[in-house]
Amino acid sequence: MVRTGEQEFRRALREAHLGGARVPDFFIVGHAKCGTTALHQMLQTHPQLYIPAIKETQFLSRSPQERAQYAPRTARGPARRPQTLDAYLSLFATVASAQRAGEASTEYLRTPGTAARIAELCPQARIIALFREPADFLRSLHLQLLEV
Repeated sequence: MVRTGEQEFRRALREAHLGGARVPDFFIVGHAKCGTTALHQMLQTHPQLYIPAIKETQFLSRSPQERAQYAPRTARGPARRPQTLDAYLSLFATVASAQRAGEASTEYLRTPGTAARIAELCPQARIIALFREPADFLRSLHLQLLEV
C-alpha cells in the first residue's frame, strides 16, 4: 500500500511530466565505487548532453517527508541538493531542446520506491546501471576509508 504523502508526491511528479516540464531523459545509477562519478564527469563534457553539476541529488530516492527526516549530511550539504520538486526541475530548466538531460545518483539503485517515482516523472527515461565485482568494490571502498 502506498502512503498518502507518497501518492501526492507521485501525482506531482506525473503532473510535472504531463505539464511539459523539462525532465531527465536518463539516469545513471549503481552502487558506490563502480564508476558513476567518472561517467557523470565524462558525460558533462559532451555538447549533446546536459548533466547538472550536482551529482547525487537523491531527489527521487525519498518522498518529501523522508527527505525532511533524513536531511543529507555530506560535505555537499543540504543546501546544494534540491528539496522541492520546483528546485529539482530548475536543474533542467536551461537544457537546450537538442540536448538529452540526465542525472546520476547511486542512492536510486538501493532505495525502494525510486523506480516508481522515476516512472511517474519520466516514463520514457533510460537507466544506465553500473556495477562492480564485489571483491573489487570492497577493496576500493577499504582503500578510500583508509585515506579518510
